[in-house]
Amino acid sequence: SSNNFLKSLIPSTKLKPTLFCFLFVNEFFIVVCSFHEVSNNSSDSTQEEKKSIEEVSDLALSLSDFPNSSGWEISTRGEITNNEVNEYYKELGWVDGYEIIFRKIDSKDVQVVHSSSRYPLENISLVLEPIKYQLERFNKYSTDYNKNIYGKYRYQELSEPNLGEDSVAYKLVYIEDDAEDVYYIEFVKATYYEYVGGYDYELVKELAKKAEILI
Repeated sequence: SSNNFLKSLIPSTKLKPTLFCFLFVNEFFIVVCSFHEVSNNSSDSTQEEKKSIEEVSDLALSLSDFPNSSGWEISTRGEITNNEVNEYYKELGWVDGYEIIFRKIDSKDVQVVHSSSRYPLENISLVLEPIKYQLERFNKYSTDYNKNIYGKYRYQELSEPNLGEDSVAYKLVYIEDDAEDVYYIEFVKATYYEYVGGYDYELVKELAKKAEILI
């Protein structure tokens, strides 16, 4: 359903009661946070580099970026607020972000989400660590083990999309119902973390490439 899709498309920076919180509790949060010592330079430098949210929103995809733009419309768009961001990403120095969700005019359940968030340059390389850790766990342990932890969801890593300085592609598989698989590409470039998700992987790849060009 549309509601299930929207819940599954929440970027990893955002704190929501879904799988995309990346289970930042107990063992997982401890392990991820132990990977690196987060750099926390003076807030003065962060303030000097801070751009307005209008500039961040300029990085958002638009209808003209779709192969058939006439078949799509904007569902929702707006700033990502501080209250929506997980503590791990706040510790990385999350500055601001913007999210936009598109939907097909003739099929409201078919949607695409794109979000862009900005971080201090010294910490941007750490933003993808949580999803990489999740994918490593799914690759390492059995399906039964994963099912016990994650219920009806399962990750499958896809080929490296080669975007920005670092990137990852994967799909979320629903193993206990008939919901369609959802595809995701996440990448970092300069001081930005970008995220694109949707049902059609070819479209997700094309839009992710266009998102990279916008930076």
